[in-house]
Amino acid sequence: MSETSLRITVDADDIASSRFAVSPAGETVHLVAMLARRRSGHPPLLRRFARRWGTIRNDPGVRALAALQRQHEGVDFTSPPPAGMGQTIQDDLAAVRTGSVGAAREEMAHVLGPLGAGTRDDEVASVLAAPDALDRLADAVERAWDVLLRSEWPRLLAVLQRDVQHRAGRLVALGWGAGLEGVHPRLGWHGGQIRLSGRPDETVSLAGRGLLFVPSVFLTQGLALSLHHPRQPMIRYSCRGTATLWETRPHRSPALAPLIGGTRARLLETLADPGSTTQLAGVLQASLGATGGHLRVLLDAGLVTRERVGRSVVYRRTELGDSLAGSAREF
Repeated sequence: MSETSLRITVDADDIASSRFAVSPAGETVHLVAMLARRRSGHPPLLRRFARRWGTIRNDPGVRALAALQRQHEGVDFTSPPPAGMGQTIQDDLAAVRTGSVGAAREEMAHVLGPLGAGTRDDEVASVLAAPDALDRLADAVERAWDVLLRSEWPRLLAVLQRDVQHRAGRLVALGWGAGLEGVHPRLGWHGGQIRLSGRPDETVSLAGRGLLFVPSVFLTQGLALSLHHPRQPMIRYSCRGTATLWETRPHRSPALAPLIGGTRARLLETLADPGSTTQLAGVLQASLGATGGHLRVLLDAGLVTRERVGRSVVYRRTELGDSLAGSAREF
């Protein structure tokens, strides 16, 4: 018996209509859900946010946000589709506040039953049943953002931007198969269709609308699809390059640092994926000037090269840089 799958049909206009975007509210909501469930698979992350989380975890609005994100399903209206890579938290909050109350109630009922009856939490049910539920939930997203993520956002945004830079380039240059590679083990390009195996048999047509790709640092399940709304179909997926994001001491080879210096060693290892000076400074939590100076040294040594991609200058490792970084890890 063949495995069932969700099939997404595309036409010639769909690549041109597809785009990438970041979602500050989406990252906030995913992090709240993760902290509320205390997933043991992410101890560095949980340790990093434990104290901050303790100051808001009992807030009824924040508890409502967590309740609306179940293990395998959740509502979309608390993190609406973002417009682009310049999306801000204020853009997201405005979209939540002006959303359709009726559509939000339908999503709530699907996850928790009418008026949040399935929460077993009277305070959460009161938030969800309130006439101003959208404003209350937007306030909770803003509160969680201020406490948990506002100070972290530059670093997270740098990681998200590098992921988009990688995937968007492959999608435009090489097509759907290359663009979807590595997004999720069960998602791929087969027979002229995007297919997600292991889902009930269904066929959805993009009909020229394209896909909205939204990378996430906190979407640990790897994939979330919104295909049946009137708005552009959307895929939220787990971002590349997050493995050591929350480590207090980044893992690097003890052999490389004495040779070229600790910061340059970390920078060379970070360039396993290409990045701009701004993105790399965000990941390393260093100033633009210092990052640029170290890149110049690596460039002069022939360990990295640079090229202009759109409005940015992007650095990538040379073959020599790859060899040095790879050899250092083997000691």
